[in-house]
Amino acid sequence: MQAELQTEFPSLNITILGVNQIGYEAGMSSITDTLPVVQDNTTDDIWNTWHALSPEPSSSPWREVHILDEGNEIIHTFSLTTHNLAPGNGFCTDSVSMDQATCQGAGETWHLNYEYLKQLFVDAATP
Repeated sequence: MQAELQTEFPSLNITILGVNQIGYEAGMSSITDTLPVVQDNTTDDIWNTWHALSPEPSSSPWREVHILDEGNEIIHTFSLTTHNLAPGNGFCTDSVSMDQATCQGAGETWHLNYEYLKQLFVDAATP
């Protein structure tokens, strides 16, 4: 997604990075090949600071995408547990439990999760 955002919106300064919680360093080398990852530490305490700011704390914080504004305030939290990014997965504007036909039949908008998340990044970076 980072490469797509840079190609499609070169004028926007969008950077995607991960934050790894203290104590979960095993296996990080396989992730850092594709995504920059900050390893949290007791001095910076990024993990706890961001969760204190999270507008909607989740039961699966390891799979949340926090989108920050230019002041490093969380403006969107997107759960990858609730909204799988695999092709064909999506959600309605008002309900995450509907399938596409039921969603559209109810007059709601079906969003593909991947495209919706990408648009959240763009909206947050657009002046």
